[in-house]
Amino acid sequence: MVTDKITVYGCSGEYGNPSGHSLFAAAFNIFFFLDLFHSNRDQPDFSTLKAKLIYAGALLLAISLTFLIGFARFYVGVHTLNQIVYGWQIGLHIALYFHICLREPVIKHI
Repeated sequence: MVTDKITVYGCSGEYGNPSGHSLFAAAFNIFFFLDLFHSNRDQPDFSTLKAKLIYAGALLLAISLTFLIGFARFYVGVHTLNQIVYGWQIGLHIALYFHICLREPVIKHI
């Protein structure tokens, strides 16, 4: 498909897919949340309202920071939406993999 309605401003020689900032934001924030609230050490009692609010607030903070970093990359125009979403997906997979598969062997090794 060829059209003259598309204006080309330039071609970047840098990597852009996936967004590294979005990937690392999702991986770090989600892993940190999982490590705080879903590790094998003493689990807090989530039966009280205060504990539920702390849990919900921490989850909201992790998701918000991840979203805001991705939005900032889109806002300044250095990434497209598909690159950001792809970075979030890979970051989420990395966080879950490290938490589920690698956390215990690393802690036992240390």
